[in-house]
Amino acid sequence: MPASRLSIIEQCERYANSPDTVDLVLMDGGINDVGVASILNPFGLIPPLDVTVMHACHDGMMMLLKKVVAKFSKPTCKILVTVYYPILSAKSDPLGVTKLLSLFGIAVPGFLDKDLDFINPVLSRCEAFFNDSTQQLAQAIADVGDPRITFVPSGFTDANSAFVAGTSLLWGIDLDDDLSPQDPVAAARHPLCDVAHPSPSQIPEREICYRASAEHPNVQGAVQFSKKILEALP
Repeated sequence: MPASRLSIIEQCERYANSPDTVDLVLMDGGINDVGVASILNPFGLIPPLDVTVMHACHDGMMMLLKKVVAKFSKPTCKILVTVYYPILSAKSDPLGVTKLLSLFGIAVPGFLDKDLDFINPVLSRCEAFFNDSTQQLAQAIADVGDPRITFVPSGFTDANSAFVAGTSLLWGIDLDDDLSPQDPVAAARHPLCDVAHPSPSQIPEREICYRASAEHPNVQGAVQFSKKILEALP
């Protein structure tokens, strides 16, 4: 479930279980700092998406990597940084796209005659985030310059985006009026979301929390990531 604490920086700083003996560190990061709603919102022009991605996926990741390489000092420790994927693509069901947008309070404006006039910029932003985050994460790794760090591509394609029938590697949401979550731990997450967002003023956050699996890797997507991680190991 979504939570701002402990941040990934705090997790690194608080780790005290003999970090000098750790053999493998798996990392990702950046998308929560950019914000999925910001990626999906075609009206989110200030600050520009590429600038936000650079700050999160290059500057933020570089700061984190410097802390990680200092904390986990074993010379043979492998530090693997996994990257992202196209959240939505031209292969995604347009109805699924509009349902996902509605989850984040993003609606097709009335002045547009066609939903696709709104959806296409959304898809372009998803592609831009995927390409820019990949480039910036790779640059952050290069700038830190520790040979123990390895860049791990996800291997996801447009066919693996959310709402692509048969080949999606991401959880979506059901295309009903309730926007029901699809993952098998949704029921267990529900009461935890109630605890995390108890106030009536937090209803939007609570409802998003109920569906927090959306646009994250599904079971098959996790298998895909595991394959790429194993390929990166000697």
